[in-house]
Amino acid sequence: MLLQSHLRSVNPDATTIENAAFVAYRKDATNPDHFIPVVPSESIAEAPYILHLLPALPPAWPNGHIEGLRARGGCEVDVTWRNGALASANVRAPHGGSLRLYADGSLSKTIRLGAGETIAWPLP
Repeated sequence: MLLQSHLRSVNPDATTIENAAFVAYRKDATNPDHFIPVVPSESIAEAPYILHLLPALPPAWPNGHIEGLRARGGCEVDVTWRNGALASANVRAPHGGSLRLYADGSLSKTIRLGAGETIAWPLP
C-alpha cells in the first residue's frame, strides 16, 4: 500500500514506468489469450529498482507519515502524505546503490546514492 520495489528499470531513458520496467512475460502471437515467459539477461541484476511511493494508499488514511520502510536494494524510505497525496519522501541508501523513484505518475531518472546518502522527494 505504501511502497513497492519489485520492478527493475531496464530502460534508463524511459519516462514511464510501463516502458522502464522489465516485464517477465509477453503475449503469445499465435494465441493472444496466452503469455510466454521472458528470460531476463544477466544485466537485470545490475538494473536499478523502481521505488513506487504510495501505490495503493487506502482512502481511509488521507493523512499520515511512516518511517523506516525497507525497499529492495537495501534502501530505507520515509513517506509523508496529505489529503491522499504524496507530500514528501526521504530515501536513504545505507550501502549505496542506484534507484528510480515513481510517484504521482512521474518517474525519475536513475539516482545513484553513495553509502549513507539520502535523496528527498520531490526531487530538485
